[in-house]
Amino acid sequence: MTAPNDNNNLPHNSIAAELASTGYTLTTLNPSCSPRSVDALRRSCYDLDSDPYSPRHRGFGRYVANPDSSLRDRLYEGYEESSNAAVGDGVVRYFAPLEPLVRANAALRQIIMDIVAIYRTATGTTGVIEIGLHQIRVHAAAHEPGEATPEKRHHDGNTAFGAVLLNRHCTGGETLIYDTDETLVEKHTMTQALDVVLCIDHRVSHEVTPITPPPGSTTGFRDVLIVDLYDEDNIADVINLNPNDSRPGTMRRPIYP
Repeated sequence: MTAPNDNNNLPHNSIAAELASTGYTLTTLNPSCSPRSVDALRRSCYDLDSDPYSPRHRGFGRYVANPDSSLRDRLYEGYEESSNAAVGDGVVRYFAPLEPLVRANAALRQIIMDIVAIYRTATGTTGVIEIGLHQIRVHAAAHEPGEATPEKRHHDGNTAFGAVLLNRHCTGGETLIYDTDETLVEKHTMTQALDVVLCIDHRVSHEVTPITPPPGSTTGFRDVLIVDLYDEDNIADVINLNPNDSRPGTMRRPIYP
């Protein structure tokens, strides 16, 4: 596996080739927008609402990436996690929507489209892609580590996803990626803003180690964007997860009106 992109100039097709070959890739995004948009997006993590289902803060939004590379907003009516997940129970959950200024943030929208572009190049897909966008802050205290993936190793149940680091004040938070034989193939800690891990979900499973406060602090946090892609052209991969994998999947599905 190649190291994350250090100079932010790696072309999408090089990243996509690695994603196509291995089912995952690591890089650092460089959205073509004002740095102030990136700063505003990162600051917005401090204003997230509490997640009513876990000790986190979270905002959720939906988008549609059209074949002409345009991005449009969609409303959502809820979010379902199926009962085959370690933390799922088959009920529909309702997360606070992203704030309007966050939804319209130029950096956020460019991050989404960069991830979509890499995925399209890797897979050759040209159809509509539904997108679920989670903005999440995981907290940690000296007596209580923060669980980024309480379900441990899992599949998400989407077609593909990108996990993008926004802010980090912690130790831990190492991403572990496993191949279809359940062999650990990658250990990587995102440390720089806009570091990203992209995965084709049915080809690899993943987990993130717990976070703890950094030395000298009693609290810590880790802020990420999770960009879930639901590709109409490859929806069978969402339904038919790797049959050789004994671990459960977390079937994350936006509820469409």
